[in-house]
Amino acid sequence: MYFIQYRKILYLILILFILIPLNLYAGGHREDRMPDVLALVEERQYNDAILLLTEIMRTNPDQFSEAQKLIQKISIVRSAYNDLYAQLIKVLDPPAGEDIDKDKAYGIIKEMEGLDSNPNKAALAAFAQARESIVFAVNDRAYQILMDTAADQISKKEYIKAIETYLGGFTLHSDGFVEKDYGNIAEDQVEIYQNIILVAAGDFLNSYNRVLDASKIYSNIIKRGSVKEIESGYPAYSSIMLEVSAYWKTLKGTAEKLDNLGFSIQREDESDIPYISTNRALTVGRSSLVKQEGIAGVLSYVWDNAQEPVAGIIISQLENVYIEAVNGYEASSFDNSRILFSDAGRLAVVVVNVLKLRGDKLYLNNNLKIKDNGLEIVQAELPDILYSQAVSKAVPVYTDLLLIAEELNSISKTVEASGSVEGIDEAISGLNIIQTDLNNNGKAITEFIDEQLLITDSVLNLTKTKDSMVNLKNNLGILNKNIFTAKVRSEERKLTLEIEPVRFKIGNSIEAIHTSEAYVDGIEEIINGLSHKVKRPDRAEELLTRTKDELEAADIALNRFIKNVKDAKDPAIKSSPSIIFQLNSAADLKSDIRLRKQEIDRLLSKAKVLNDEADDAYSFGILRLDEAYGKFDREDFDGARKKYYEAEALFLKSLEFREDVKVRNLLTGELAKLDSDITLSLNRKIITEVRRLINKGKDYYNLQEFIKAEQSLQQAQARYKVTNEENNQEVDNWLSKVSRALEATSGRNIAITDPLYSDIIAILNRAGEEFEKGITLLKSNRKTEAEAHFSEAIKNIELVKEPFPRNFKASVLYLKILEYTQAETFNSYFKSVYDTAISNISNNPKTADDDLLALYEINPDYPGIKTAIYRSGVSSGRIIPPPAQVDIKRAQDLYRQAKTIVDLDRRSQFPIALAYLEEAILINSDYDTAAILMDKIRTSTGGVSQVAMTTSDTQQLRYAESLYIEGRYLEANIIVNQLWVKPDNRKSSKLNDLKAKVEARL
Repeated sequence: MYFIQYRKILYLILILFILIPLNLYAGGHREDRMPDVLALVEERQYNDAILLLTEIMRTNPDQFSEAQKLIQKISIVRSAYNDLYAQLIKVLDPPAGEDIDKDKAYGIIKEMEGLDSNPNKAALAAFAQARESIVFAVNDRAYQILMDTAADQISKKEYIKAIETYLGGFTLHSDGFVEKDYGNIAEDQVEIYQNIILVAAGDFLNSYNRVLDASKIYSNIIKRGSVKEIESGYPAYSSIMLEVSAYWKTLKGTAEKLDNLGFSIQREDESDIPYISTNRALTVGRSSLVKQEGIAGVLSYVWDNAQEPVAGIIISQLENVYIEAVNGYEASSFDNSRILFSDAGRLAVVVVNVLKLRGDKLYLNNNLKIKDNGLEIVQAELPDILYSQAVSKAVPVYTDLLLIAEELNSISKTVEASGSVEGIDEAISGLNIIQTDLNNNGKAITEFIDEQLLITDSVLNLTKTKDSMVNLKNNLGILNKNIFTAKVRSEERKLTLEIEPVRFKIGNSIEAIHTSEAYVDGIEEIINGLSHKVKRPDRAEELLTRTKDELEAADIALNRFIKNVKDAKDPAIKSSPSIIFQLNSAADLKSDIRLRKQEIDRLLSKAKVLNDEADDAYSFGILRLDEAYGKFDREDFDGARKKYYEAEALFLKSLEFREDVKVRNLLTGELAKLDSDITLSLNRKIITEVRRLINKGKDYYNLQEFIKAEQSLQQAQARYKVTNEENNQEVDNWLSKVSRALEATSGRNIAITDPLYSDIIAILNRAGEEFEKGITLLKSNRKTEAEAHFSEAIKNIELVKEPFPRNFKASVLYLKILEYTQAETFNSYFKSVYDTAISNISNNPKTADDDLLALYEINPDYPGIKTAIYRSGVSSGRIIPPPAQVDIKRAQDLYRQAKTIVDLDRRSQFPIALAYLEEAILINSDYDTAAILMDKIRTSTGGVSQVAMTTSDTQQLRYAESLYIEGRYLEANIIVNQLWVKPDNRKSSKLNDLKAKVEARL
């Protein structure tokens, strides 16, 4: 399939070179262009020749015939593509069993390229694709041969050879995968998965003989050994089988991961990634085939071959022993039957383990769906598993029945032999005891039997299980009938017991449990006018403890009633419908009490965990709050902020576990005040730090150390944002100026971090050395030798200028060389460069600035050069011109307006004052008086980004965060949007961050 796709590319090559281009040369004078056409044909530039001929035929009818002949000649040459293309297709699709001659294919491609010396871009791209198709076809042919070879080896049960064959194919298509450049992460992941597969395959090869030996050894033990030997031999056998299962699951899981990786990186124009799909097929076989293939398929065959004989033999052994034991029971051969039932029970456990071991080779994908033949395995093994389990559960039942049957025989003989009422009463008491024992077990036994029979009547062929259960049910009924027949009537005495109060208490307990469960799971309450879902495990614990005590008292009352009925000597009472009804009712009530107490214990445990979690979170919150106060007192405001957040999170977590007015008041009172104090104090500290960083950045700017200036100003902005939501406009203004300056001076000097720094500096040093040697030789009148060194210096300068055309040192050194080598014309050259730079100040200020600064290094006293450098520096952005007087006056007016607001302490108008001062500093960036007043306002008002959300909103935000972590993005988005409605909440950086993350997932 893949080769067909690549064959389309070869068709594209043919089309690209046979179709005549439609673009025409622009019209012009009717000159004779035929010689140009002949030259193009001679140079095999057929595309250009056809274009020119087309134009000639359109504009010069006299040469139409001649042009047409040339076009026919070119068409003949181009028709060679058809022949070459046909050859290429034949080479890439050899007969079955033959390899692709890739050298011949490459030769044909090269010959096709040579037909036109100047093919267009599309043709070049098509040739590249054709080469790629050759590589793919070779790999694909090798893959098909490998898979067919391995399949043949599997059919011959040559499993080791098959795995070795598969292992030889994991490099197929690897080159194409690397050339596609899916990224290092994808390549590394494929390598990791491939290594996992290879290791699993290698480990299995090492254990192959042990698998075969384990199957043979354990089969022999089952055939000839005792039950004890069969039990003791199982661990060694299961251990090696589980090893194989682990290797198989590793292979299946890794293949699935390969599939998922392929889907995640597959591009829109790709239907497959051959390297990944090949690795996957080698591991688990081709998905199009039903038959098992791949390394995992080989493991399946080995697994089945090792398991089937063991399972078949041990199941047969179990059937024989169990049937013999049942026959002995029915024949009243109790002693021998007891031994056989014990053996059957132990064998049943081993059989279940063996069969479950076979079922261990089930693989669930990420969607929890059974893959491959998993359902077939279940359907094949389930009948024997259910039969073995039925035997395992039937053995203790038969053991109990044996005891009861023996005792019944003994009692029956005693009754028959007894001649006194006392003896009969004693016998009846014994019968009552064994009847009670049988009844206690009989219900569970009957339910188990009916459940097994229901399964056998549904979808599975469970004849053996059904027969055994029907037989057990019949034997149980016979024993019950025998006991009932043996019973005699005895005295009936009136028993009264109030059961209704017990019913009432149980009814109350159900309501208490429901209420407590609501307390534990959370109930809606209105707190401070807002609806909250809160948990109250403290109330639940109190209510549940009280209810449990009431149920204990009710259970004691029921026990007294049941004891009185059991102690009754008259059988008529026990057979009385009303007493039987009350007795059954009492048993049901006891069952209800047991269930209610279990539910109470579960809820008590849950409530205790919640109370403990709430207490722990509160305790740690108090500890973090104390640490926050300590850091605040030491003026470690950043540390105090961190501890504050930790304390807030712990208190909120405590409220999640248990609603507590003390904790809620702490959050809205003391913690909110601490937040405000930290924010105010931290803001004062930050405003001072920001001013220092701004001044530091300005100093670096004035020294024209623009990179350091930018770093200081960026630090100032980051620090400012800790307590302020918006950017500092003053910092933004300076960063803009620094950015212009950096752009203006970029490339003049080589940054030490530049990868070429060492090489370029070395070249500059060589240029300087050559220059100095030239000067020395020139002073010694050795002009020719000096010129050679000057020439070498210029070569080095050109090497520097190629990657760094604006390098200042190279430019200055070049001028110095010209000053010596072209002394007669240098002044004229100097003036020419100067005049050009002056004219470039307005339209190309950076170039003008570079040239003027270099000229200044040569002649700083040149008339007008300093003024010109100032002009170019301003135009390029390297120099900031001072503000005009009218701007200075405007800034002063703004300052006075702001100062009036501050002097009158109109705090509601402080934002207006800040706006005046920001504009004043924007006009005059060196207006320090305005900056001082602006900082004073900011330190007095505190930051604005650390806005404290209400406790309710903060809890909602934390709940939305937990929903986001669980992947419940839609629910989280609903809560975020509800919080976003409040304008003050929008200033919360936490809410902003969560909103961006949730929206990115939707």
